[in-house]
Amino acid sequence: MKKMSLASLVIASVVLVAGCGQGATSEGSSDATTKPKKEVAADTVQVDIMDGMIDEIPTEATSDLTASMPQDGEKGEVDPELSKKVDYYEVPKTSEKPKVSKEVEKIIKKEATENKLNLDGFDVNNKESRLAVQIALSNLNEYSSEEQKMIVKLAEEIDIYENKSKNDYIKVIDNKIKNGIVLSDDEKALLDGLVPIDAGTELENDKGTTDGGTTDGGTTDGGTTDGGTTDGGTTDGGTTDGGTTDGGTTDGGTTDGGTTDGGTTDGGTTDGGTTDGGTTDGGTTDGGTTDGGTTDGEYDGKAAANYAKTWWDKRNNEQYPYYSKVSGGCYDCWPDCTNFVSQAIKAGGIEDRSESGLWWYYNDTKPAYAWGLANSFYKHFKQRADEIKKVKNLEIGDVVNFDFTGDGDIDHTVIVTKKDRWGNIYVTQHTSDHKNRPISQLFVSSKTKAYAWDMSTANQR
Repeated sequence: MKKMSLASLVIASVVLVAGCGQGATSEGSSDATTKPKKEVAADTVQVDIMDGMIDEIPTEATSDLTASMPQDGEKGEVDPELSKKVDYYEVPKTSEKPKVSKEVEKIIKKEATENKLNLDGFDVNNKESRLAVQIALSNLNEYSSEEQKMIVKLAEEIDIYENKSKNDYIKVIDNKIKNGIVLSDDEKALLDGLVPIDAGTELENDKGTTDGGTTDGGTTDGGTTDGGTTDGGTTDGGTTDGGTTDGGTTDGGTTDGGTTDGGTTDGGTTDGGTTDGGTTDGGTTDGGTTDGGTTDGEYDGKAAANYAKTWWDKRNNEQYPYYSKVSGGCYDCWPDCTNFVSQAIKAGGIEDRSESGLWWYYNDTKPAYAWGLANSFYKHFKQRADEIKKVKNLEIGDVVNFDFTGDGDIDHTVIVTKKDRWGNIYVTQHTSDHKNRPISQLFVSSKTKAYAWDMSTANQR
């Protein structure tokens, strides 16, 4: 994506100029079958913020930002409810542009290379630099304690830098509200996605260690593997322990979260639904999922988890092409954690919402902000799902949001895909791709805050 000035980014973000809305729907449109009439240029689409990151950060603050914005909306009375929603991030009055040591730059380059990012060196104004830092933060357990401290410190400095720019975005919309200009639904949703969260019930990290061990990719730690090796008979891959599987039970061929319409699997096929990429061992699927979720408004957490395990290391760009398209056609060059989790819970039966103020849906023209933006996802499901207070109470298919640096901006979204016999919780995620990693690894510092959602309650509101 070519670089643009902050003013241009805001214009692109809130669709205030002619042409920016071509081929794009407003936030209130949820027709999932709608296809764009023509390819939409990447620099005209509203993807400037995703998963807590602004796509391009200006080198210098723009003092006349508001003056550069056209104030041609319909004027009316100041909306007190919208005024209440306006909030700004706390940032130091003086702070320097983030810099990195040679040691940290080496880490960033390593993450960039492994994740196929085009990066020569660290530059905070480069989105791929910031993405590489976010990936390093997500992989913190792979580094020494000294390296961890340096990565966390840099992430905190980047958050401050980004939050200054977000405050500029918020100021533009705030001034419109103060001037009595009526906001579009899309502008309201953008404001909601930008401002700091109203913190809910914080998830207590009561399961900080794994008893029995786990792996990501097939290596063992204490005997348990992510791939099928047994630990006393229990596996995440299909081998049963007295008939019990990860997230479900086997009875001569019942799928792990994948049966539909009363159908059981026999070698991977279903009666009334097909498994998506699932292989079977005696009828138990590892990664299989039904297409379309459940019926009668019930959420199938196992189906959601199986979708996540199927797609944990790849992108379903054929069914969900929007983010690839607006990122220039790349395969996986955007922060994808929330889009990925939205796909998974959709497969588990979470219903679209398109009423004003409560948007969550996907379409190829433009998904709702809450579909792909972590901050918006949090705010949407805070209105819609019950909160979970303790890690031990998480179940398969539940979702957890993380604010790594505790600044009030959600950075990451993961889905629970495994709960072992000891009650340890494992999650699957994108951006930094992991399957069945211990949730404890994501509490990266003492400032980290997590918020969890009981997805079985989300269709009831």
